[in-house]
Amino acid sequence: MPAEETTVRRLGEPGDLGWVVLAHGELYASEFGWDTSFEALVAKIVADYAASDDGTREAAWIAERDGQRVGCVFCVAADERTAQLRILLVDPSARGYGLAPGWSTSASGSPGEPATSG
Repeated sequence: MPAEETTVRRLGEPGDLGWVVLAHGELYASEFGWDTSFEALVAKIVADYAASDDGTREAAWIAERDGQRVGCVFCVAADERTAQLRILLVDPSARGYGLAPGWSTSASGSPGEPATSG
């Protein structure tokens, strides 16, 4: 495995929201032949998250490898009692490093820092 370190941070840097939409659109078109209707759905999910003011119940994270974005996951409120993981994506260049299984929320049910292995 390469020596690069994968880091995970809270979403919030300029370009993060756009990257999430772009990465989903390009990856799902490349791997599954999906059209822009899926990209539009992701854009709506991202816009809804960005417009939400529920920082105590919702959070999103970006994974970076060697300084480049390679993954994301959003934890949003599905209803008053249920959290839902949305738009989980791991770029093919970062697959196989244990990133996606390590994403989780805290046991309290509030968005916590993801637990990653590397």
